[in-house]
Amino acid sequence: MNTFKWGLLAILLTITSSCSGLRRMAVGTTSPLFVEAGYEMQTEASWDNFKLGVLGNLKLMEGMLYVRKSDENLLATLAKGYSGYAFAINETQYLKDKLAENDKEYHKNLAIMNYSKGLRYGLRWLLENDISYKQLQKSAGDNLGIEKLLDSQLGDDTIELETVLFSAQALASLINLQKTNLRLVAQLSIAKGMFDWVCKKRPDINFGTCSIFYGSYEAGRPKMLGGNPQKGKEIFKKLIAKNPHNWLARAAFIEYYIIPMSDEKEYKIQKLALRKAQVIHNKDLKWSPASPVKSEVFAAKEMRFFQALGLKRFQIIRRFEKDIF
Repeated sequence: MNTFKWGLLAILLTITSSCSGLRRMAVGTTSPLFVEAGYEMQTEASWDNFKLGVLGNLKLMEGMLYVRKSDENLLATLAKGYSGYAFAINETQYLKDKLAENDKEYHKNLAIMNYSKGLRYGLRWLLENDISYKQLQKSAGDNLGIEKLLDSQLGDDTIELETVLFSAQALASLINLQKTNLRLVAQLSIAKGMFDWVCKKRPDINFGTCSIFYGSYEAGRPKMLGGNPQKGKEIFKKLIAKNPHNWLARAAFIEYYIIPMSDEKEYKIQKLALRKAQVIHNKDLKWSPASPVKSEVFAAKEMRFFQALGLKRFQIIRRFEKDIF
């Protein structure tokens, strides 16, 4: 009888172990699809659809990660997903509160929460690649230290560059949203070092994300703190000239340089361009029996959401333009 019980227990353990192994194998086989499918979200032309659709997908991936805790594809996608959602949705909603100069912090706190989640997943991914946050902190004190550290463990595949990029964005944004936290502000050199590593390898990654960061980085600090608003303006202008249909670049230029500098003349230039873009965008969203007209405006399909996001932020800024200028 005892032999029978132990034999049955062994069989059950084997079956359970096999099922667990099969589940992990299934997740491992499926997770690369989420990396590729993530780029489809960038083709979404509606800010509202993006807002409603992304979180459910992220929770699904977190469920899969619960089964396969070290899956690098899932960690990378979640780092990008939560950081991107915080920037595209939470910070966009917070922009209204910021411009209104009210005391509401609901959307700001959501942004902080989701940036924190994105950063944690990014750091877990880095740890899977033998890079700890303590190593990043230590390397930040050396010239090109972070770049050397990342070079020692990583290559230049898109998934590697994007994971570091979105982790850096999450860290930089957390600092920007909590400027009174001096301990956090002290980490800015780490975020910049990570950006430097990515942007030297692929300057045009994600249609100008590097230029938006550097433009904001220079424009967002006064000269006495090492900033250079004029240099920030030049970075934004160069990006817009190179990517005139990246409407997020124009909106970021307004938010991070034009508004702080009260440059009404430059605002009118960007406002005219974005109002024309809004007309084109609205027309593209509505189906027509007429044959679609191919346009270079929408030639880069994966830039479509960047365009929608830029227009959404511009709409919010327009509501406050009389108070700003």
